[in-house]
Amino acid sequence: MENIHEDRFSIPKHIIKANELKLVDNTVKLTESLYQHYFLKKFRSENQSKLDVLFKENASLIFQNRTAVLNKAEYYLLKPKILTIGFMYTVSVNYNLGSLFESFESGNHIYYDEFCGYRKMYLISMAASPLSGTIFKAIFWSDDKNEFIEFDSKSNFPASFGTSAG
Repeated sequence: MENIHEDRFSIPKHIIKANELKLVDNTVKLTESLYQHYFLKKFRSENQSKLDVLFKENASLIFQNRTAVLNKAEYYLLKPKILTIGFMYTVSVNYNLGSLFESFESGNHIYYDEFCGYRKMYLISMAASPLSGTIFKAIFWSDDKNEFIEFDSKSNFPASFGTSAG
């Protein structure tokens, strides 16, 4: 199928029959839910992948220009997948770039002058289990190195990391 913007997508024939959709003048009018499921879901997924690639490739430039992100809604509201905090068996939260930079500015962000041999580190993303206390992954932005620094569960985190004291 093709929408009015000439974007192509496919819908199984049995879905068209089951929903009693009629073909008139070589056109099928889809319900909003079918369009969401068969077109927008794929479209958003592809766009998210493109955003994630662009974000990683340009992270240094983006982090150096925090003010531009804070002052432009189209930048402020971007949600790269890397900006996720996740806890097993509970919830994951994906937050936007503007909220991240606002937290940097306010001082209400997890920041370390020095962490595991790196300097000027902001916690960007973390995956952990609140039941076991295990941290599976932590991603930081290093203002010193101007890059993402990733630690996995094999890393030797400071004893207080992931607790209210650390």
